[in-house]
Amino acid sequence: MIAVLDTIIVGHPIMQRWPMTFREYIAQRRCGDNPQGDFIGDARRDRNFPDVQSWPGLKLYLARRGACEEAVAAARIVWQGYLAALRRQAGA
Repeated sequence: MIAVLDTIIVGHPIMQRWPMTFREYIAQRRCGDNPQGDFIGDARRDRNFPDVQSWPGLKLYLARRGACEEAVAAARIVWQGYLAALRRQAGA
């Protein structure tokens, strides 16, 4: 069984079976009328949004952009959704 935590390792078997990046995941998500939807919409509009591979990387980017606590919390929920999608796809 593969445990997926906060870091995605490029080249790891889970990524070989489902190479969707976080940015691609965001592109496919709906922008609901909630903080997570706001984060997704903001990330899509951000031309400099990095293709992060870890929660610490995403959190650091948001801190550098001056994101408020609510935006960081919403980003964390979206990140957790991404990890859950990876686990589902991997059959874990």
